Amino acid sequence: VSPDAVRLSTRPVSRAVALYEQPDTAKRPGPVYGLGDDGAVRRLDGVALDFVTGADKEVSPLPLTPTALSPDGRRAAFPQRDVVVVVDLTTAKEQRFPVPGYNLEIRWQGSATVLVGQADATYSVDVASGQVTRVAGEWSLPDGPTDPAGPVPIDQRGFAPYAVGQWHGPAWRLGNQVARAGSAAGLAPVVAVFDARTGAPTNVLVLPSGRSDTCCIALGWFDAQTVLVQLGLDGVVA
Repeated sequence: VSPDAVRLSTRPVSRAVALYEQPDTAKRPGPVYGLGDDGAVRRLDGVALDFVTGADKEVSPLPLTPTALSPDGRRAAFPQRDVVVVVDLTTAKEQRFPVPGYNLEIRWQGSATVLVGQADATYSVDVASGQVTRVAGEWSLPDGPTDPAGPVPIDQRGFAPYAVGQWHGPAWRLGNQVARAGSAAGLAPVVAVFDARTGAPTNVLVLPSGRSDTCCIALGWFDAQTVLVQLGLDGVVA
């Protein structure tokens, strides 16, 4: 992607179909680029983003997450420390919503509501009204939630011999099914579906290891039978 790409402020999109970002340096994220439905690439100018460093001093991945783009392709959302940044890609205007804490995950619920995930809390942001509300969340530690409003603890006894040592990315709920990806013994990528009411697993699938060092992130439900998973740099599997 050329750093000389046209600025979004001078040529907004009617709809974006993809977003891209790479680190500028080890200490600073690079610019975000959007691919419009007209095939042209724009650089999101006027948007200053930082890595989010948590209380444990660990630095988050890039501010651009796999679920940053709204379903209608008109907005992009970015988690930042104490704030969530939403950019209207059709006007290049930026909104900043105060969400105190280490914001790590972003997920759209429709095209006007953003779910913001922290290590032990989840917030809902109404983009139209600006209202921020704490809600029952699905971001939690593998051995159970630290947020009392979160999901029931995951019962890993049913995962044997593929007990998950580390979860990656958000959990996705559809009805009473929750899907999440992680790493099992030997760093094998695993996607698991469990009952949101009991925490008991109903399906555990070991995925191909792939060619990259990055593991896997569940991107959501395609339908009631199918979960989409980003497998490192090797693409998306269903």
